[in-house]
Amino acid sequence: MPDTASVIDRSHFSTQALDPKHKYDAWEDSISAIFEVNPTENTLAQSFEADVESYMIGPLMFARCRTNGQAFARDKKTVARHNMDHILIQFYMEGDNTLLTPNGIVRTSPGDIQIIDMAQELNSIANPNAARSGAGRGVFDNMSLVIARDRLETFMPALHTLHLHVLKANTPLNLILRNYIMTMYQNASSLAPEDAGALVDPTLELLAVTVGKAPDTVDKVGSVLDQAALMTVKQFIDKNIHLTTLDPDMIARHIGVSRASLFRICRPIGGVMALVRNRRLLVARRLLNSSPTARSVKSIAYSLGFSDQSSFARAYKQQFGFSPTETREFYLAEASGRPGLLNKTAAFGDRKYEFWIANLVT
Repeated sequence: MPDTASVIDRSHFSTQALDPKHKYDAWEDSISAIFEVNPTENTLAQSFEADVESYMIGPLMFARCRTNGQAFARDKKTVARHNMDHILIQFYMEGDNTLLTPNGIVRTSPGDIQIIDMAQELNSIANPNAARSGAGRGVFDNMSLVIARDRLETFMPALHTLHLHVLKANTPLNLILRNYIMTMYQNASSLAPEDAGALVDPTLELLAVTVGKAPDTVDKVGSVLDQAALMTVKQFIDKNIHLTTLDPDMIARHIGVSRASLFRICRPIGGVMALVRNRRLLVARRLLNSSPTARSVKSIAYSLGFSDQSSFARAYKQQFGFSPTETREFYLAEASGRPGLLNKTAAFGDRKYEFWIANLVT
């Protein structure tokens, strides 16, 4: 067995040891960090179980989920509350899925890869045909790869156009990507952090070659150009993140666009100043995680252009669901080997994956 200090971190949530009457409630409370769930006709008609095993590799999270069939949703309120700007690449090994899209029903069979933009709405039903297909147990088993949008859109500027796209099983690009995800997951428990880090960019490049070739991206030149311009805006903001004078006039002037064009480019993500605030908060999270004792929370807030520590703390908690202090405490506990937030060993194992997916570091 490898030394646990020399491998990437693992999270394991399971309802197996819980009292049967508490199993679904525990699952619903945990998964609510990502989705709103509702039982279908057969969800609770049999013994309910849920098991989620996850691994973190920088801005990537690999996860395997096995549980009973049920409905999953992310409506406008959920999207706004969670504020997750991630992309979910997912396929089912057992069971199937039904995506309820504005253009009708899209069914995914075992092996099909579905792409979900977590900043957009989602309605789906996992494993609705289990009884008819002969599976009998009403369960599904799927693999997921969650990626921070900022890292992936560097390779795929038109990323937002892929929401609810399905890459069918047994096509060459599907098989290459699916086998890669499975191999990464199967070897994650013995993967050293430095080796895992070296795999991040190749993984993103593979995603760009496979899902990035989807026909949904064809003939959307204007959209692609706006996405490329948005990346330029983000890069300028990041280079000048500490300036209190960073405002729409300054940004528009330095990147060579009009104010109207800048507002149009940033409108889909909440506006120019919302983007500035979000970029500052992402930097703050990296500083809190990577150097948890070197600088005070107050120092970090002022260095990123916030007028005071209180407004910074409010904005940070609204964005990530955890306060700056809680974030620091979690990583300090992890570094020292002590149980941290969501990491206390209990009958359900741990719930670290909730924190991970809410706080993917870009």
